[in-house]
Amino acid sequence: MRTFLERAKTMPKVLIVEDHDEVARTVGVVIEGFNGWSVEREIDVAKAIERLRSGEFDCVLANMGKRNPMNGNAATILKAQTGVPVIVITGGLRKSLDALAPLKPAVILQKPFDKSTLFLALVAACPADKL
Repeated sequence: MRTFLERAKTMPKVLIVEDHDEVARTVGVVIEGFNGWSVEREIDVAKAIERLRSGEFDCVLANMGKRNPMNGNAATILKAQTGVPVIVITGGLRKSLDALAPLKPAVILQKPFDKSTLFLALVAACPADKL
């Protein structure tokens, strides 16, 4: 059995790509409450893709975008094929969500969502060896 310190070194690291400060802060605080998970935030999508390609993150939560879901943050990250599982967070309509399906997001989280739903989405998306 691994010690707490050994586990903490391998716990998942999540990148949040969200332009709404309140959403990013709230989601970040909740994730950091999951016993050793760490969170960083990036607003700029190009920088987020660069950081994801570095290999330091285990999954990414990205907002879908406002008007055109196929050009929003999540779709841009999915199209970049960084190899990092993408959890899409959205308040959008089902039709918009269906447009993202071919890009194969790991999970789509419809706002509002609760702490348990967020945790299950992260567990579903993050590599098993990190849990």
